[in-house]
Amino acid sequence: MKSIILIISTFLFLYCNEAIVRGSIIRNDLKTARRHIHKANANWVYSVTGTSLLQDAIQSNNVDMVQMLIEHGADVNLRNENGITPLIFASCIENHQIVDLLLKRQANPNHRSVFGESPLHCAAKYGRVVSTDILLQHKANPNIRDIYGRTPLMIASEKGFIEVMSVLLRNGANPNLRDFFAWNALSIAIDQNQPASVRFLISNSVDLEIADDNGQTALIEAAKKDKQELVKILLEAGANPNASDKNGFTAMMYAAKYGALDSMKLLVSKKANLMDEDNEGRTALHIASANGRLSNVQFLVEQKVDINYKDNLGNTPLITATFYKKTEVAEYLISAKANIRLRNNDGISAFDYCSLPSMSKVRTLIESKMESTIVP
Repeated sequence: MKSIILIISTFLFLYCNEAIVRGSIIRNDLKTARRHIHKANANWVYSVTGTSLLQDAIQSNNVDMVQMLIEHGADVNLRNENGITPLIFASCIENHQIVDLLLKRQANPNHRSVFGESPLHCAAKYGRVVSTDILLQHKANPNIRDIYGRTPLMIASEKGFIEVMSVLLRNGANPNLRDFFAWNALSIAIDQNQPASVRFLISNSVDLEIADDNGQTALIEAAKKDKQELVKILLEAGANPNASDKNGFTAMMYAAKYGALDSMKLLVSKKANLMDEDNEGRTALHIASANGRLSNVQFLVEQKVDINYKDNLGNTPLITATFYKKTEVAEYLISAKANIRLRNNDGISAFDYCSLPSMSKVRTLIESKMESTIVP
């Protein structure tokens, strides 16, 4: 019985000291913390929050408290349940003095959390320029990857933190690395609509033609989302306007598919080929017609593309428009003198696809055209 009481008393005594130290840390009461730290476990973790005394001191942004805890045996590489070390934690906050102190006390700059985040990832995520530089000076790996394969440069590019990107690139970050989804810093910047990041990466010799697993380049990505400013930046930097992905789709085709008219105009200004074919022999006009993009269809016709061009199945843009029940597009193509008598490889014409009531107007229009012309 006495031994049990002794154990309980010892536990309460130790817990009491650690709780006092933690409370002192939160209050930034260094004097009280010093008085009790020698009786406490410097690596004690508060079960409610999962944070150690050192992490609490870092969160309080108190350099002297951090120094005192380290002097009394706090482990600078202690991980919490998520694998976060004091240095990872410190790299997220705006106090590079603590980062420097931890590194000088042998904190590992390349430890990663269970999510693969390193101190450098955290510094990049929150735009901590000075901390990024300090970490790199202490041999942090500039190309370290998280669980998604993303590097600190990709993170900074996503957020538009140009100064952090500059520090990373000066210290060996590779702008052409791809994550596990085959995206690089440039494609991530485009996805997040970060023109400053795009310009900066281009000025630092990023490869404009690197493609993802689908063969899509940065220009294709920008064009299909009609990010006109980015399309312009990429084209002016020399991006290939005629590059195609694994389906044979070019930036022009994606712009036609998604109705990105302004991007199409920019591409034309840089001599994009309007008659390129995808793997099924379709041109941008076929694709715009299939998706009911009337303005894009009108633009392409105005550029004097072949309005009767057949794909691999023999379908013209007009046959394609009637097949997909794109009434307005079909009407416009007929008015633009598309050949209403052409048939595809199965012998089907645009007229044959107009049996539904929704296509009655197009059917009537084709009939009137047939009546007014002489069949050869």
